[in-house]
Amino acid sequence: LKSEMYGGCQIIVVCALCLLAIASAADETVHDLSSSGAGFVKRIASVEEFESGILNNQDIWFVVFSAMSDDETKLKGVNREKCQKVEDSMIDIAVAMNAHGVQVALADVDDVSALASEFNVRKRMLPMAMLFKTRVRDGDVYKDLASKDIPDLERSVLAALEENPRRSDGHPEKIMLAVGGGEL
Repeated sequence: LKSEMYGGCQIIVVCALCLLAIASAADETVHDLSSSGAGFVKRIASVEEFESGILNNQDIWFVVFSAMSDDETKLKGVNREKCQKVEDSMIDIAVAMNAHGVQVALADVDDVSALASEFNVRKRMLPMAMLFKTRVRDGDVYKDLASKDIPDLERSVLAALEENPRRSDGHPEKIMLAVGGGEL
């Protein structure tokens, strides 16, 4: 947004291209354009994307499950205020997690309903998160996210990652399990 004076009239020049880029990216990501590059939140839109991007990915992921629908029938049993509070703090959560090499994703339970069922994520429990620190189809559960402050959440995640091996940059590495001499 830039404000300039021309002939006594104030004209506001808006970078339409930037707004278009932000709007088109909104479906896939929420991104804090900070100078550190931290604050990236991946939006998971399907079971397939969850499988490939989270479970089969070599990175450690902190996935927040929420309900983002505008359809009141889909929101039955959901505390929408709590979900919105956590969604609004996603960039802050991502900045804290990214600083430790943990990636952050946001998934709507309706978009990943089969996996939500597999991981026992229920709408009445939203918002909640899971930390995927191994390649096993299991994660550490973080309930009642709306009442947690980010430093406490960060300490809790770091404590859960104490036994994970470290990469050369000192960040925790996802535990890869070997079965019969091969990696999972």
